[in-house]
Amino acid sequence: MRIPKVYEGRNKTFFMAAYEGVRADTLLSPIATVPTALMRQGNFSEVSTPIRNPLTGQPFPGNVIPASQLSATARALLDYYPLPNRPGIASNVQTNIPSTENVDQFIGRGDQNIGNKVRLSVRYNWHDSVNDNPLGAQIPTQAVQQPRVNYNTVVSYTHTLSPKLLNDFRIGYHKVRFDTLNPFLVGGQHSAGSQLGIPGFDGDVRYDNPGIPSINVSGFAGLGGAGTNWYQFDNTFQMSNVTAYTRGSHNVRAGFDLRRLETGRRAANDPRGRFDFTGDISGQAVADFMLGLPRTVIVPTDQIQGDVGGWRNGFFINDVWQVKQQLTLSLGVRYELNTPVQTFAGLASMLDDTQLNIIPTTFPSPGFEFQNPNYKDLAPRLGATYRVGAKTVLRAGYGIYYNPNQMNSFTFLTNNPPLAAVSTFTSDPANPTLSFDHPLGVAGPAVAPDMISPTRDLPNARKDQWSFDVQRELTATTALDVQYIGSNTSHLDRSFFNNTPQPGPGPVDPRRPTSKFRSRRIIQNDLIADYDAVSFIVRHRMSRGLQADAHYTWSRTRDMATHSNGGGQTMDNYDIWRDYGPALWDVPHRFVATYIYDIPFLKSSSQPILRYVVAGWQVGGVTTIQSGTPVNVTIATDRANIGITGQQRPDLVGAAPEMNCQPAPTGRDLINCYDPAAFALPAQFTFGSAPRDVLRGPKAMITDLSLVKNVPVGGSARFQFRAEIFNAFNNVNYGNPNAVFGAATFGRISATNTTYPNMRQVQLGGKLIF
Repeated sequence: MRIPKVYEGRNKTFFMAAYEGVRADTLLSPIATVPTALMRQGNFSEVSTPIRNPLTGQPFPGNVIPASQLSATARALLDYYPLPNRPGIASNVQTNIPSTENVDQFIGRGDQNIGNKVRLSVRYNWHDSVNDNPLGAQIPTQAVQQPRVNYNTVVSYTHTLSPKLLNDFRIGYHKVRFDTLNPFLVGGQHSAGSQLGIPGFDGDVRYDNPGIPSINVSGFAGLGGAGTNWYQFDNTFQMSNVTAYTRGSHNVRAGFDLRRLETGRRAANDPRGRFDFTGDISGQAVADFMLGLPRTVIVPTDQIQGDVGGWRNGFFINDVWQVKQQLTLSLGVRYELNTPVQTFAGLASMLDDTQLNIIPTTFPSPGFEFQNPNYKDLAPRLGATYRVGAKTVLRAGYGIYYNPNQMNSFTFLTNNPPLAAVSTFTSDPANPTLSFDHPLGVAGPAVAPDMISPTRDLPNARKDQWSFDVQRELTATTALDVQYIGSNTSHLDRSFFNNTPQPGPGPVDPRRPTSKFRSRRIIQNDLIADYDAVSFIVRHRMSRGLQADAHYTWSRTRDMATHSNGGGQTMDNYDIWRDYGPALWDVPHRFVATYIYDIPFLKSSSQPILRYVVAGWQVGGVTTIQSGTPVNVTIATDRANIGITGQQRPDLVGAAPEMNCQPAPTGRDLINCYDPAAFALPAQFTFGSAPRDVLRGPKAMITDLSLVKNVPVGGSARFQFRAEIFNAFNNVNYGNPNAVFGAATFGRISATNTTYPNMRQVQLGGKLIF
């Protein structure tokens, strides 16, 4: 980092600029599951499941598919898979993949005091980075490059109007340009998808969007990059003002926060088309792929630039009132006024209240609002603190908080008809109609389109939160704090596929509620979440060289699904309560200890070596121990026959099994973490009985340590040496096991938890302080 001159004058003008350039290279060792050499030849003798011949309904002799029935397109796509380098049909590819990040950043700031009452500040930040394969994709076609540029400017004006009145005004602008590119575009391969020869799947050439279709094979690594060649920008203008006034026992703060948000995205979920192979046709997903018989097909589409936005405004007033020496009240209220999101470019469509008609009817329609306004978002915030005697303090609070819908719920409305019509085709397992050679089956020229739409009534997500705690002084340097916090959140968004048929036999499309559309994805705010937690905290202030905090929390988090942008949907679209259960981030037990110890020995030694080298070290650390996160057991096949896979669950037989992993005979995987006998496939045309997130993954435990030594070098200057050790005991924190019941990798752990460093890392540093 380079820091140029700092100037200071009579009015305390201050200017600083800094430039930083960083290159980071990380070598990952991901593990993937790909078709084996035998599978590539149509030989599935290593698979225990019988492989059905879709032409006869009978098993192939010896589980071997005749060469005449193998798809030429599937064979061509196999070239994009790496060859297995580990034994077995699960976790059979391990390879080192470099992930590189190049970052350039500039920060400039200037401060000017105008007299004794006014302070003016300006800050500018520029950030330019390029990430190559940031997630360490195992399959080359799934790697991405992500260039990103950020611009941020903030101007603040702080004025002390009187000893009791202070005003702070700020205005800022933030701009982000963020793209996600696949290796075909980066490498100049502009017709790889068209060269596969799949009829109608030439979106790479037709729409100038290089790449191959998304190929999803249940239980195995897929091909293609669904969310790539995406181009996004975000602009935020913000203006805020806070006025603070103190009079007597009242400290009043009032102000506003105005934000204009604009988001543009040229993207589609599967712009080059998609083929899903689930095993519903032959009984095994790779066999379906080699036969070229998908369960679901989505056609290619153009990516149309969207541009949406609106205002998010807040107005508040809060009074901290010292009622008497023992009692303090915090009384406040906030009003949220978020304008309806609208399209600036006018290139977006949605459904009306009947969900049968497309609006608007003319294009472009700039200024079209996607939702009805919300004018009733009043949010009181109440708090109280009461001192009982000299050693005990009671605190309580309640508040309401609102959060508007994410902008991404509106940017993808450019993917709707009549602008960019997409259709989903679903094959009947009993009579397959879709293939690589005939991806649309027997469909005529006028096929019902898919539709994505928010509902017109979109109340903002609301959280009601309450808390209570008791703090008690145990000694002059130690205190105990017992806290309870609870919340209820409503109007959370989900993807509601309300043109899905009920479970039953026969082709999917004729059983849909309406024939005007195929897949109809509705963004609807009707989910809830609950949180309860009790914490015990012991705080020890610095005494005799030791400062420490120990924090244990028991908590319970329940919800129904992740948010719509994260693929959030329930198993049964018409009964959301079947999915009420532990949230994916539910951690029942969590213990965190932080500590600093100033080693007192030898500080007064007469020997310089002992006094300046051996003595005076400070040891610090953070230790975290927590429960594993929930694991949701699913099945790959569409047992309910509703045209949606990935969300259905098996039957639970008896009690949910505990995790009990064993080392794999080869490699470092853990296998058989869950007893598969605890689950069974549900009856055909039914949903499974297993609750959502019924299992629990491995716990996490990590300790980070630091050693700090300050050495006097003359006058007030000193040199500080630091040694920081992350994951000091080199503990391996495993990721969650695979939870697709019936897959070869079920109950197998092939990766570590990316939240924590999983190998010891040592970082040394020095600093001259003067």
